[in-house]
Amino acid sequence: MTGDEYAARIPILTGTNRDESGTIAPYPAPASLDEALAQISGLLEFNLSYIPSTGAFPVPAGPDPTLNNFNVTSRIITDGGLHCLNQATAFSGVKHQVFPDVYSYVFNRTYQPPTFTNGACNAPVTPTYPFGDPNLEYFKCHAGDVIWTFGLLQRLLPVRDEIDIPFSQLILDYWTSFARRHDPNPDMRYLKARGYWATIAQLNVAGTWDRVRPSRPTARWLQWNGKQVPYDEKEQCEALGLPLDYYELLQE
Repeated sequence: MTGDEYAARIPILTGTNRDESGTIAPYPAPASLDEALAQISGLLEFNLSYIPSTGAFPVPAGPDPTLNNFNVTSRIITDGGLHCLNQATAFSGVKHQVFPDVYSYVFNRTYQPPTFTNGACNAPVTPTYPFGDPNLEYFKCHAGDVIWTFGLLQRLLPVRDEIDIPFSQLILDYWTSFARRHDPNPDMRYLKARGYWATIAQLNVAGTWDRVRPSRPTARWLQWNGKQVPYDEKEQCEALGLPLDYYELLQE
């Protein structure tokens, strides 16, 4: 069976949020790593007790063991449930020419809907940033990209800092360019004609959003001053039995 027989030959824009499953992994996690792994083993219906022996998911050395273990469990569920196979699908799709072009991304700036979140997925509130400081570290969880891709920021949520609005504009310019041209790289003439100067400045920083290439697959790291980065989590995906060539191995 060839690609033409089971998939339309259309360009694909695909990706995940950095910590996609942070809303699925139990939060807070148990203080015992063994208990935390047993908990998510039940969710995934897969025994994860071997994970510490791989060294692929080290436990952070922070003062809060429940947060440290949540860092591990959310990473495992993100990689095992979404991220690894998302990359493997894109890689295999272009390698076997199932899709004419594939563009990958990872959101590293998110804003959670208040009805679908937990404390780990929200930017930390500070005296200077009463709605959360997105420049500080927080988990970039499932649904935290919706506010950008649908242009809903000012309708639904308060603006957190001076970057939220231009970042929302940038993402809309990427997505609408892909809808119009099958390429997320906006036409500069289009942007200049409409005075989209913030997006133009960001594109000058980030450069071209490259399509996935089998020889060197990369993704666009979607944040302010984002860039193109190599596919990541290689060691983690291999530890979970979901390597980049996962679909190649299925054929053997």
